[in-house]
Amino acid sequence: MLAGSLFALLLTGGVFARTYRVTAVFTDAGGIVPGDKVTVAGLPAGTVKALHIQNGTVAIDLAVNRGVKLPADSRADVVVQTLLGRRAVSLVAGQSDQLLGNDSVIPVGRTTTPVDITEL
Repeated sequence: MLAGSLFALLLTGGVFARTYRVTAVFTDAGGIVPGDKVTVAGLPAGTVKALHIQNGTVAIDLAVNRGVKLPADSRADVVVQTLLGRRAVSLVAGQSDQLLGNDSVIPVGRTTTPVDITEL
């Protein structure tokens, strides 16, 4: 039984996972798709894994590189990265002494999406 549990941990990444999951809740997806980049201060910090619609909002699952330490009150912003409109999720560090960990959630009050020029 112990060997089976250890194998399952190794198979799924478990304690050796290179990323941790953070879910950021937005009012809309802002053009984000799975595979888009996650950045911190403009540097690569992970990837977008999945999007889920829940209660009129969009929950975006982010795989954040394990070495990236972010305060618990950090923000998430959808940003335009290229002239062709490629999007990314930019994580902006907060000031809390506590850190975001695996399965942390950034609530809709700490997220933003860019204004679409067609909405003006």
